[in-house]
Amino acid sequence: MPKSTELKEFFEGNTKIYYYSGEISKNLPVFFNPNKFVERWITVFFAKAYFKKEFTFLDALAGTGIKALRLLIEVKKCKKAIINDINKKAFELIKKNIEINKDKLEGKIIEIYNKDANILVRELAKKDKIDWIDIDPFGSPIFFLDSVSSVIAPRNILSVTATDCGVLMGKYPKKLYAKYGIFGKKSFLAHEFGVRCLLKVILENLMKYEKFMKVLFVFHDKHYYKVFIEVKKRGWKDIYNYIDKNLGFVKIDNNDFEILSFEEIQTRGRVTFKKIMGPIYIGPLFDKYLVKEMISIAKKDKVYKKIQILKNIEDEINIDIPFFFNLDLLSKELKKSSVPIKKVLELLRNNGFIAYRTHFDEKGIKTNAKKKDIIKLLETL
Repeated sequence: MPKSTELKEFFEGNTKIYYYSGEISKNLPVFFNPNKFVERWITVFFAKAYFKKEFTFLDALAGTGIKALRLLIEVKKCKKAIINDINKKAFELIKKNIEINKDKLEGKIIEIYNKDANILVRELAKKDKIDWIDIDPFGSPIFFLDSVSSVIAPRNILSVTATDCGVLMGKYPKKLYAKYGIFGKKSFLAHEFGVRCLLKVILENLMKYEKFMKVLFVFHDKHYYKVFIEVKKRGWKDIYNYIDKNLGFVKIDNNDFEILSFEEIQTRGRVTFKKIMGPIYIGPLFDKYLVKEMISIAKKDKVYKKIQILKNIEDEINIDIPFFFNLDLLSKELKKSSVPIKKVLELLRNNGFIAYRTHFDEKGIKTNAKKKDIIKLLETL
């Protein structure tokens, strides 16, 4: 049997599955990435922190089914999971993985489907109450957002993964515009810009159905972005107010940035998009109290030590504003050696500024200081 079609056992949390081994690519019979443990663990921590009542989870593009199974087994409030994949081999593997975990699934309700995700979510909306829909494709989620947005109910959770980070961060400007309707290019803001592009597109799809969103938690890890949002529905006046506060543009110039609202773009007269990128989501990325609860739960598990992202986000929630400065770039601009980030944070705080690390860039700092303030302080070192 070729190596790429061998079934192997995999353990994560309290869950055991079988998966097809081989090079991690879309050519696997059923796609599964063992190294994406951060996303699955954070999903479990999110569920434990957010849901105070029993909930139903829909994994619309489930692959092996591991995410839904982990929620069923490890989160008491998860009473029902709907697990779907259009791939026939995935469907059979999901059944196998349910069977090997059946002793841990007593009292839980499971439905499995072998359907197109877009068709399934529309069908289920007519008969089932679904509290949380997860969209986790190989590549872009753009092909699933319209159908999900059309049926998802207010106060429900939508979590979305995107693995086309190169496009979203602006590495391929024409493709970014063609797929997502955003002007952009790769910059030092790369991954946070990519997450904010993804959020813009989710919001855009929701607004078509008179809905908007509250962003609860986001993160970037290696090759993918993940966002968790709560769906909101009010009148058009509320949606217009939301647009005014949360959609805008970013101007990039000489290792610096400026956030521009829709209104500012309209009043500036002639605008060149050589330096201005967007439209993007410019609102908060975290629900501070939810994140604190997630981290509190995570710290009780030994796996917390392996998830550096959560440690950095614990700092980042203290200054939840758009974008950051890259210290290496600023040091290079001054023709100085790079200064340890800890020392710069301390210097900024001692001078009355708010400053914290960001998980989007290991050399990035989020601060209410302007570039000129940071430069001035760096010159003293």
